[in-house]
Amino acid sequence: MEQILTPKQIQEKYSWSYMTWYRRRSDCLVSPFKDAIIIESKRQCRIKAKRFAQFLDWWSEQQYKEQFGLS
Repeated sequence: MEQILTPKQIQEKYSWSYMTWYRRRSDCLVSPFKDAIIIESKRQCRIKAKRFAQFLDWWSEQQYKEQFGLS
């Protein structure tokens, strides 16, 4: 079964502040990996851990390409 985490658990897992989580969430929601975030209401969401990890790998690659002009 797929692991579903809360935003608080994601923050603890990656040692992120709330604002870092909020930025990554926003980036994820406009990426090809937007299905990693399960929106329950305006104030609540859950995160598919494996899919979110895939997003972070993809996002890191995009940042690298942008920084070194490879995209």
